[in-house]
Amino acid sequence: MRSLKKVYAITFLFILLGTTLGICQPELIPYRKGNGWGFCDRNKKIVIPCKYESAGRFSEGLARVQLNGKWGYIDKEEKVMIPFKYDFTWDFSEGLALVQLNGKWGYINKEGKEVIPCKYDEAWYCSEGFVRVQLNGKWGYINKEGKEVIPIKYDKVDFFSEGLARVQLNGKWGYIDKEGKEVISIKYDDAGDFKEGLARVQLDGKWGYIDKEEKVVIPFKYDLAERFSEGLAPVKLNGKWGFVNKEGKVVIPIKYDEVRNFSKGLAPVQLNGKWGYIDKGEKVVIPFKYDDAGVFRWEGLALVKLNGKWGYINKEGKEVIPCKYDFVYDFNEGLACVELNGKCGYIDKEGTEYFVFLGVKEVVEEWLQAQKRGESGAIYWYGGEMFAKSLYAVKEWEIVNCLEYKDTAYVIARISSSTKGGFPIIVLWRFTLKKQPNGDWEISNLTEAQ
Repeated sequence: MRSLKKVYAITFLFILLGTTLGICQPELIPYRKGNGWGFCDRNKKIVIPCKYESAGRFSEGLARVQLNGKWGYIDKEEKVMIPFKYDFTWDFSEGLALVQLNGKWGYINKEGKEVIPCKYDEAWYCSEGFVRVQLNGKWGYINKEGKEVIPIKYDKVDFFSEGLARVQLNGKWGYIDKEGKEVISIKYDDAGDFKEGLARVQLDGKWGYIDKEEKVVIPFKYDLAERFSEGLAPVKLNGKWGFVNKEGKVVIPIKYDEVRNFSKGLAPVQLNGKWGYIDKGEKVVIPFKYDDAGVFRWEGLALVKLNGKWGYINKEGKEVIPCKYDFVYDFNEGLACVELNGKCGYIDKEGTEYFVFLGVKEVVEEWLQAQKRGESGAIYWYGGEMFAKSLYAVKEWEIVNCLEYKDTAYVIARISSSTKGGFPIIVLWRFTLKKQPNGDWEISNLTEAQ
């Protein structure tokens, strides 16, 4: 079972990477057709053709897209604003975007200028005005102008939260402020971010909570502990989980197999192998029936797993999007990324799918459409091999037969085309398609049908 910790990490990044919280549907939505990505409107009308290998959402007027293995940025008229030259890119946030070039990370502005050189081994987005970066195996912080404001000397560092950041040095954890002063001793075996004025820390194998003056507020006695949220924190003792308040009082009994944080008044908890939701009075609000469950996020939905598939519920426990996906991610700005049959695409909160995965006929239709648009040379055949040459101009076609087997398929199409000289011809073509390891169909051969 895939851990939701990965989802929460991705979701946190998703928010940091320039998305503005809200429930408004974006003007243009990334749309996947087969293996191609483009953009459509809310009515699924294609606005930017599905010709890219990958695409992100529009952020600050630009969208990152991949073509021929490289990433660049386009505007809403599909004008290339920043060339396709990067190994990887992230969304724009506050006028800057994190990019990777030749294996190194830096930042560019919306004019494509490299305002922070691509020289870092790793880099993360800005938090409270600081960017954490790695160079030669050590971590530190720079500001948005690229100036090193906290020395690159730590083994590990984290985002600033409530004015402090946890850092690791020589295998131990502590906290620094924004001047780089170590305000909490670097002596802990493990540590978490400050939330609601407290941080979870581990010492001699046990977890407790400290405040910003390093006063122990909740004793070191728990096997595991999580951050505070809505005044309560999950703690684990003797193999079971419950919740404590900020005074350290156990307010929800330590009896659950697993729990997650409270959000919007509810917490997902597991009992006897099934997940449900309780309120702060331990009342069961949503029954214990799910294989896995996530917290309720900003847009009022939680992801849940039932019978091996994922979907979404609201706070009343209604399944607003059916549990039919292989995996799902949290909603943000009205969209969520989902995985189905090894492929990903976007859905909205009504369950509208902004993707279509192509079958055998559709793959051939797509190829013929590309020929008609003149996007690639038409195929001619010799000795059973395919060659891309502009020998024919495809005009119209009709699929007359289709045979599909486990790993191979055959499509016969009657195609009206013309030679370079404009002489009209009608030919029956036979397409041979092979199923790829990821489930996609690809044309492997093309011959004239007898």
